[in-house]
Amino acid sequence: SSGLLPLVHFYENKHSNPLKRLAPDRLINSHYWLYCQEDPQTRAIRYNNWKSILRITRNYPVLAYNLNNETSYMDYCIWNIREFRKRMEDKYKAVTRANDIWGTQFKSFEEIIPPLNSGSVLRPIRSSFDKDFSHMLWLDWVKFTEKRFSETIREQSAFVKSIDPRARVMMKSPQVMQWGPQG
Repeated sequence: SSGLLPLVHFYENKHSNPLKRLAPDRLINSHYWLYCQEDPQTRAIRYNNWKSILRITRNYPVLAYNLNNETSYMDYCIWNIREFRKRMEDKYKAVTRANDIWGTQFKSFEEIIPPLNSGSVLRPIRSSFDKDFSHMLWLDWVKFTEKRFSETIREQSAFVKSIDPRARVMMKSPQVMQWGPQG
């Protein structure tokens, strides 16, 4: 084999994406990650797509694999919310303790919905948070999404390297941490 593939991109965008055709009901609103990273079905489709590309590209000198372009991560899909609830239960142990810190009145961890930023699939129009939203719940949600973002990148990098052990993996991210009420 000869030739050089300088950069292989694994972009998900609204213009060219196999998931758009195969799983249109799984769409989320996240820049360049159009589908929930936690959803087992879309993960399988994504990784099968990547595997078919990697089986070809691993035979050539590749400068790097770019996992994502300009990715931001604030995923409100049900799988991510379930994971958030689980991690908050692990952190606080009792919903009453979480309520004391957050200033909320949830009856169980299963009731928790993180504060919605503008542009989420659950709040698709740009608006500010209600004046009585929980800053502390928002802080826990932002910390959770930052952690999940980094875990997901590590998981995806490991997947690429499992097929092409020589792979150099990168991503381009304008990730601005979601501290403000507009996310």
